[in-house]
Amino acid sequence: MNYFTPTVALAIVLLAGFSMAQDPAPAGQGQNCRAGCQFFCDTIAKGCVDVPPVVTCASNVAACSAQCDSSCDCFEGCTANCQSLLSQCQMGAGNPVLGILCKSQITLCVSSCPAICAGQSIISNIQQLLQQSLGGLVKSLNIGLPGLQ
Repeated sequence: MNYFTPTVALAIVLLAGFSMAQDPAPAGQGQNCRAGCQFFCDTIAKGCVDVPPVVTCASNVAACSAQCDSSCDCFEGCTANCQSLLSQCQMGAGNPVLGILCKSQITLCVSSCPAICAGQSIISNIQQLLQQSLGGLVKSLNIGLPGLQ
């Protein structure tokens, strides 16, 4: 079982959020997220030491990269959804108060994306952990109690 992944997931999402905040153009958000995430995975891999069968660095790097992909995909989808509100802001272009309120909503929406994606990632990791644990339990019961379905 890999307890390393949930911790890495949260750190990756935070790193993705920080890298996204540095990019002025929404089109480059996906590349910034993936680049920051890959940098994080590479940094973790450099300090990794294989301790068979407990720690396998290659599987940790693979898990980290997979987590990067899912986190960055989530973040891209979330920010794209938030940016879709921009067309509503343009409808209230004549009223400066509505424009400020609308842009504030977009900012709040985008700033909530790291937390939303971190939550989804953690829930996904818990589900995988439970599936692995229950799968092992069922396998153990089948060995100890043959014929039990």
